[in-house]
Amino acid sequence: MIKTLKVQNFALVNNIEINFQEGFNVLFGETGAGKSIILKSIYYLLGAKFNKSDVRSGEKFVKVSAVFDISKTTQDVLARFGINACDEILISRATELPSKNECRINGEMVTLEMLSEVASTLLDFYGQHENMALLKASNHISMLDDFASSELAKAKKEVSTLYAEYHAVISELSKFGGSAENRERLLDLLNYQIKEIESANIQPNEDEEIETKLYAYRNSEKVNNILESSFKKLDDNMGVLPYLKDTTKLLGGLVQFDADADGFIQRLDSCFFEIQDIADQLKLKLDANRFSERELEDLDQRLDKIKSIKKKYGKTLPEVFEFLDSACNQRDELLGAEEKIQELTKKLEGIEVNLKQKSSILTELRKKYAEQFEKKINSELSELGMKNANLKVDFNQSSTFSANGVDVVEFLFSANLGQGLKPLSKTISGGEMSRLMLVVKLITADKDAVGTLIFDEVDSGISGEIGSAMAKKIAKISSRYQVICITHLPQVCAMADAFFYVSKNAVNGKTESKIEQITSPRIEESIAKLSGGKFDTQTSIAHAKELLTWARDFKKSI
Repeated sequence: MIKTLKVQNFALVNNIEINFQEGFNVLFGETGAGKSIILKSIYYLLGAKFNKSDVRSGEKFVKVSAVFDISKTTQDVLARFGINACDEILISRATELPSKNECRINGEMVTLEMLSEVASTLLDFYGQHENMALLKASNHISMLDDFASSELAKAKKEVSTLYAEYHAVISELSKFGGSAENRERLLDLLNYQIKEIESANIQPNEDEEIETKLYAYRNSEKVNNILESSFKKLDDNMGVLPYLKDTTKLLGGLVQFDADADGFIQRLDSCFFEIQDIADQLKLKLDANRFSERELEDLDQRLDKIKSIKKKYGKTLPEVFEFLDSACNQRDELLGAEEKIQELTKKLEGIEVNLKQKSSILTELRKKYAEQFEKKINSELSELGMKNANLKVDFNQSSTFSANGVDVVEFLFSANLGQGLKPLSKTISGGEMSRLMLVVKLITADKDAVGTLIFDEVDSGISGEIGSAMAKKIAKISSRYQVICITHLPQVCAMADAFFYVSKNAVNGKTESKIEQITSPRIEESIAKLSGGKFDTQTSIAHAKELLTWARDFKKSI
């Protein structure tokens, strides 16, 4: 369960701390005060997508942290991540604009994916989003399976394991092209591709080398002018080397008069040979840098050929060579495929027989639990004022296997006597959907390993006696789990064990949401407001007290 929640710079929230209690925690207040912001900050903390608009106006970061009591399930997940935890953990998440994100569990950095996995063992959220999920038939099979016992979970795991093997064999068979005709067509294609690449006789890095040569050719005139001019400055009638020779001869006549002249001559000789070598190298480069038009045309055609191969088989030459190796290996496998195909086909047939058998067992188990599911749902709906409501689990079979077996499950529903059963999306109203969703969660709550259930206005569209019945359902859940609930119904609010009032005010020119835990007499005054009366009249306060007494008596009977 959540013990303490701290929120900073989140939407209208500046800086708040909430100490949630065991049992039923209710958040209430005026519309738009910021109740949903509190829940949204919890969603964010536990891995929801971050939206820049969630950062309080004028601020550069948002931070949310919470202390949780944890179960053995959470401890096991944390242990897998190398995080040690006893009875409680501290989770924090901060985002600094524009996009710096940091998640920590007990001070250790974790990824958002790790955080989300831990979150799935701590909390479950129920609100309008879950209502929409209930409308999707594709989600119904998992809801039914959540209701069923470990017996079905074991059967489902066996089917899932077999399906993984089944799918792996099919994938391996697909490498061989399917039928003999398909294999022949694939062989023809592979032979064509291999021949096209091999006949091109491409060398590693050849494309880069050609592009370098072409670049040099296109700039050859400029390069040659520089090389030729440089060469002439060194080794021509007017270049440096003839002057060096003349200087050396002149100094030769100085040797008999000056002992240092011989040293000068040796140094000039050394310079002469070094410059001579440079001149020779420049001449070689000048000769090598002469291209013919024919050579340029050949280089362009060769580069076009290589580009054509790359366009078909890889963005780079290493990718082309990798494709060639793969194609050769696949061709070799196909040429010796018959024996392997027979082996895989026999294996697939054995798995398929077993998978059909296990899927049939899973179907029968689902149908057995579906009857119990229907009875419980319809019974609970009756207590919520839908006495003639009827939910039916409809079964069909897919022509193909999946990790769920072959069952296609859909909930059919009728709210009124004499009304035919139809898919939920075609028949159920908003208020009916809220009640149905609550009932589904009520009967599957024991199957969840989480410690906290959060209800976001699940009583939307409900009032009167139905609201009282819904309040009782939520109270029953709160006897086993921590519940955090946003509500506008006085009956639901009265059932709470801890009351948190949310308000908003202007502070220093900015709107700011505040939350405070309230006690009597403010509890009675706040419930009176929810009832639509003036909170300071004797009648409205008396009615609020009656609701609180009614709620207290009911909780004693749970």
